[in-house]
Amino acid sequence: MSASSKLFDILELTTPIADNLSQHDLAACCLVNHSWFNTFTPYLWHTITIQVHDPLPAKFTTPEGRTGLARNGRHIRVLHTHNLESLGLFLGDVGGGGGGIGGDVGCGETLCKNLVVLDTEYGPGAGRNMTISDCKLRSGAMMSKERSSKGLVGGCISVDMQRQTVGEPRTLQEYNIAQGEGRLDYEPEDLEQARAAELDLSTATNIPTVGFLNARAMHVEKRIRDRACQIAKARREAKARQMLVRILEQNPRLEFLIVPPHCLESDVVVKVAAEGLPLLRELYSSSTMWRWGYPAKFLLADHRRWPMYSKCVPSFGTLKEQQLAKTQEEEERELERQGLMTLVGKGIRGTVLETENVVPRNFLEGYPRLKDLELNMVKSINHDELEKLRTVNSEDLACLEFRSGYAAGIMQTLREVPSGLLKSIVLTDFRCSPAFLFANGPLEKVGQSVFLKHASTLEHLFARGCAIESKDIGDLLCASPRLKTIELLREDLGGIGNVDPELELQDAVRAPWMCDGLEVFECKISGVPRPDLSHDFFYYERSFAPYPVIPLCPEGPAVEPISPQGIIQRQSHALQRKFLKQLGQLRHLRILAFGSNNPAYESRESFALVLKGIRTMIVAEDVQHQCLELTLESGLDELSGLNELEELHVFRMAHRIGIEEVRWMVEQWPKLRAIRGLWCPDINQYFLNQRYEVGVEGEAEEEGGAGEGASGRVWTMEEAEHIVWLRKHRPDIQLLSS
Repeated sequence: MSASSKLFDILELTTPIADNLSQHDLAACCLVNHSWFNTFTPYLWHTITIQVHDPLPAKFTTPEGRTGLARNGRHIRVLHTHNLESLGLFLGDVGGGGGGIGGDVGCGETLCKNLVVLDTEYGPGAGRNMTISDCKLRSGAMMSKERSSKGLVGGCISVDMQRQTVGEPRTLQEYNIAQGEGRLDYEPEDLEQARAAELDLSTATNIPTVGFLNARAMHVEKRIRDRACQIAKARREAKARQMLVRILEQNPRLEFLIVPPHCLESDVVVKVAAEGLPLLRELYSSSTMWRWGYPAKFLLADHRRWPMYSKCVPSFGTLKEQQLAKTQEEEERELERQGLMTLVGKGIRGTVLETENVVPRNFLEGYPRLKDLELNMVKSINHDELEKLRTVNSEDLACLEFRSGYAAGIMQTLREVPSGLLKSIVLTDFRCSPAFLFANGPLEKVGQSVFLKHASTLEHLFARGCAIESKDIGDLLCASPRLKTIELLREDLGGIGNVDPELELQDAVRAPWMCDGLEVFECKISGVPRPDLSHDFFYYERSFAPYPVIPLCPEGPAVEPISPQGIIQRQSHALQRKFLKQLGQLRHLRILAFGSNNPAYESRESFALVLKGIRTMIVAEDVQHQCLELTLESGLDELSGLNELEELHVFRMAHRIGIEEVRWMVEQWPKLRAIRGLWCPDINQYFLNQRYEVGVEGEAEEEGGAGEGASGRVWTMEEAEHIVWLRKHRPDIQLLSS
């Protein structure tokens, strides 16, 4: 045996090497020699992923594929598939019409008996309710069973064949193939069974069932087809459950199981999971979890890292769902409350949601172990009971997350959580109802005591689209020594809500901050005196005018130092410098954001924003104009100590960053990799999609057929000097406009 072969006998060395190899590289390693084949084959077959685009992957149906699967199936530890029917590929009798998609389920052996993870709702389109980002619904413990961090991307065997296209459908069967992902919605026998049942019903009610172009007959025919689809669906689900039971019976080492909702209603599946899987740790339906609606979400966990919050998009239930949650019987509410109190009292780490029941529990009552396991994953309670939650017996409540709701219940729950527990508070788009304001007064009186109560242990505050008072934000920064991240901007929330928390400049400099370890600061700074700009309503007719009329002097007159406006500007600069000096003491700051690229709502009004001495822009009404200038004169040089800064966000702000400021940033911040929002959106470009150019000595030159304004000139919005300089000298720094 060669030295290179003996090298891979060291497991601690082989595993990290294999984890960093792509699927193609692993396959190439298996072809080097027999020793390498034996070494890397288990890693090659560790994770199998069957995507949604091909309901019957031909890769495992050929004789060669069946032979390879039978030989290497023992190496499969993680199996991802988009539906249960794909499990038929891993049954030993697929070739004989027993366990495949097209035949009855037999009693043969399965080809994979060492599964640890079985996810039957994986990938985009799974359950017809999921997207590519739904992998976040999987727990960290389950994801750790992947072969590596590349397991979901390129480090697993992936079967993803192109969907077959069908020409113009001529028959009903061809139409069903074209619309049903390449398979019939029902078989001929299903149609005959439905027609017989409908014929009996039609005979009893004297409804004609024959006749060409008869409206009632066509309606009956449609009902027959719908009934046939229902019969076929029930038959396929029953057959798929039989496949699942066979897989579960021969994989006693399963720890993580994700199945469709109808499997949780099957007593056979639940019995096998409860009695035949002693190592089972998680059991739930991912598509059901995806349909959690309007309610608040609570996470009972020891630790939850900041990056997990960034892509958190709330969903909203229908009015009927909300009403159903309000009209549950008292007995059911009491059972839910007792179950939740048991969960919290034991310190179980999992997820607790406020909504109507999402997981059926009919068959779970007889299996206490499985019921406790299911409680570990998800527990549903009514919002009224949520406000009565007491967590005095729980020492593991480190993160409390709300997804959309009213401030009354949120503040009540925050008030009931004992101090010294919470490390993370996540609030997404909550509002104040008029009744709450009338009974409790302004939010400031409630919020101040609620947030400060947890300031001593708080590390992460995520509050986007929430009405939090400026004074509360300032007090929290002055009383939170462990605070690492504070995110108050609506990034990645899809325009949810109309409120963004803002920190007034006066509140920000009232007292020194205690959060020396802050790494992420995302918050709007408002209330900054800005005599150097004007912000006036601008009206124009978009229907006929080729473009808005821009004043002859687009930059406006500069502010004179000896004028009253100059005095106000000096005072404003002193105040801004004081704030930036305090911010510059946060040596660990990585992300600094004063503006969001996500507009609060669809702007219907336009304003003429005049940055005196620079230019005039026609902007939307939500662009910040009482914001920081971020110039060297106003105190930008106070941020010279931010050696760890990587990103600066100044979206939708009337800042005055120029070439001198950009050069200073590049010199002082060695790790800078992104400056986003360096230029503000101008409606002249974004609404009209035209560019205009000013000729030499005032002679107007038209570009792209642009019209001429009332002044006889046509103006352009060319790239500013500091942007051109950045693109030339630091192309590695990412630039993104507002």
